[in-house]
Amino acid sequence: MAALPSLCSTGALVVWTRHRMPPDLTPAIRSWFRDAGFREEAFDISHDGFMSVGAHRLTGEPTTLILGKRLFSFVDMTT
Repeated sequence: MAALPSLCSTGALVVWTRHRMPPDLTPAIRSWFRDAGFREEAFDISHDGFMSVGAHRLTGEPTTLILGKRLFSFVDMTT
């Protein structure tokens, strides 16, 4: 999440989705956006409570993209 401002322009709106099964990480995700300089525009939960969608807007200036920096890694959960 910390790298997201380097992938956005000023005022960018990021829309994301997440299930709410335990552990429900949506409260943490919303705080990660806030900590990265985004303002929450919307957060909605499906009628059955299973899914959620959020929209956050970058409130500050974009940061410099660091070339060659790993943003995430895939983990093999099948083994």
